[in-house]
Amino acid sequence: MSPADASPSDVARPVWKHAGYLLASGWTQAAVAFGSNLILVRHIAPEGFGRFALTLASLTLVYAFASLRPGALVIREGRSQTAERRAFLWNACVQEAAILGLVSAALLAAQGADAFGWSMWAVVWLAHFAAQSRGFLERQQAYGSLSVIESGSHLVAHGAAIAAVLWGAGIWALPLREVLLAGLRIGALGAIGGLPSERMRLVRPREWRALARDAKDLWSDGLLEGLHTRIVVLAAGWIAGVRGAGLFFQAQRLSQVPHQFLQPVAGRLAFNWFARAESDGERALQRKRLLLLLAGPLLLAAAGCLLLAEPVVPWLLGAEWAEAAPLLASLCGVAGGMSLLALVKMELLATGRFRALLMLRLAQFAGLATAVPLLAIWPELGVRALGIALSVGIAAGVVAGRRAR
Repeated sequence: MSPADASPSDVARPVWKHAGYLLASGWTQAAVAFGSNLILVRHIAPEGFGRFALTLASLTLVYAFASLRPGALVIREGRSQTAERRAFLWNACVQEAAILGLVSAALLAAQGADAFGWSMWAVVWLAHFAAQSRGFLERQQAYGSLSVIESGSHLVAHGAAIAAVLWGAGIWALPLREVLLAGLRIGALGAIGGLPSERMRLVRPREWRALARDAKDLWSDGLLEGLHTRIVVLAAGWIAGVRGAGLFFQAQRLSQVPHQFLQPVAGRLAFNWFARAESDGERALQRKRLLLLLAGPLLLAAAGCLLLAEPVVPWLLGAEWAEAAPLLASLCGVAGGMSLLALVKMELLATGRFRALLMLRLAQFAGLATAVPLLAIWPELGVRALGIALSVGIAAGVVAGRRAR
């Protein structure tokens, strides 16, 4: 049967058959991260998590502005990609990581960073390279191998963080966890041949310009998403200080737990499928299936955050974190809408609909901006205004992304 004769279910089956790998891996990682965090929060004060979040937000600005996301590009090009093109993208991936690492190191040195700052530099560099290089194996739909790598590295990294904090490492357990997480994934990809063994050559300036044109929508979306994430963290610090940023960091992390469980389907699986679908009809059918799968769990997650935050947060995290409960309630829209936003974004990215992506991100920023009038009218809301604004922004992004053409 030719591709033209294939039904939507025939085309979707090669991706759907791997959903079990993705779900098992995603659920394992989410469960491990959740359990590990319950131990870490009882040994690291809110101020420690606030410092971690604020340092991370500052250090990743260079990557948000300058990365062309070659790992996402290698997946999106799908079946049309040649071996020569793949080799070029791998060279671009390696050289981009080297350039951004040097630039961020120079900026850090100019600021007179301390040891914690340099440890976070290693976190950011390794995490970026791991995220980009993963795309070369993911393009082959080798979800079984990826699941083993990601779940295994998650177990080791979080286990090491727990051991470190129990031995009195304090805040240092956080960068240790992230360095091990990214480093182990890169090492495992190399060990199984998941990293291309291409001849290295210098990427020429004209090739960088061509790559920037090819990746303009990925770059623009990544920039806007990165700025949005960092603005939220920095705004939390500005409104409530380092301690407030730490409380908000944990509330936001709890609100994202449902998405962590659903992300393998709403994110990576959806992106790969939408990139390979050959007609709008196939994409529409798959979109409906995914929406039906996500609707129930997300509704329960939103209701749980709104109604149960007050008793659950102190019980889970300890009395010191009780102030995070109202913050979690304000983030109920994040719990219920983050996976829907990811699904809309994946379809737009896979189909190269740059205008719709731009509208989605601008709607998110417009929603986030509602924190300003909220604080002006009800200053007693404090950082809760930021949680409400995030929820509004996610709803606005979903609507704008679906309506834009």
